[in-house]
Amino acid sequence: TEMCKRFPNMRVAAIESCDVTLPDTHWTSSSKGGSVSPSPRPNKTKSVKCSVLYKWDSVQQKLVRVYRVVLGLLEGAPASRNPIIGEGKSENQNHAIIFTRGETVQAIDMNQELYLEEAMKLRNLLQEFAKDSKLAILGFRENAFLPAAITPSYHSNLAQTCFTSFDSRAFHMPMRVRFHYGHPDVIDRCLVQSMGGMSKGSAVINVTEDVYCGMNYTQRGYSVSQVDYIMCS
Repeated sequence: TEMCKRFPNMRVAAIESCDVTLPDTHWTSSSKGGSVSPSPRPNKTKSVKCSVLYKWDSVQQKLVRVYRVVLGLLEGAPASRNPIIGEGKSENQNHAIIFTRGETVQAIDMNQELYLEEAMKLRNLLQEFAKDSKLAILGFRENAFLPAAITPSYHSNLAQTCFTSFDSRAFHMPMRVRFHYGHPDVIDRCLVQSMGGMSKGSAVINVTEDVYCGMNYTQRGYSVSQVDYIMCS
């Protein structure tokens, strides 16, 4: 709430339980001619899971609902009607994709941003998609920094920086096996919405949920690239 209040243009997607009214029509057959006609019954209310987009309303001084999309009228016991079947991160990404706009979508970390001089290169970064019509995912370097007061934190920073710089560059060329590893990759939004989403989380297999996004598009004939002229922090 505080973030939306500070930044009114921010939108927040969440999943909540909603009560929807469904028409209940009973079909009856007539003895004359054997015709079948609908016989209306009182409507019934059913509790379902919905994907909801919120924004801050400065007039009402509260979060208001912009859109609400029913995620499915699943049958069965209430405990088994939850459409969230995987991990939180991957499921949150996939259900929020329907509220995005534009041609590309970026996976970012909660504390990720760009330096001013790096932000000026975003136009060049997006032009990479115009150069290659089969480009699905575009990655670039990330300068991860955390308080280096303790040794594990220092090594975590070093490992993250090395992976997004040296390892990803080698995976791209010459190995040609670079996939999607989370932030700060930029992805073609049309492909995300129509070919399997950004992540494939599982409640059973404890592996990275992001890599399947790159594998999915690579197997369909699309490419994944890495550039080094821009860096996020």
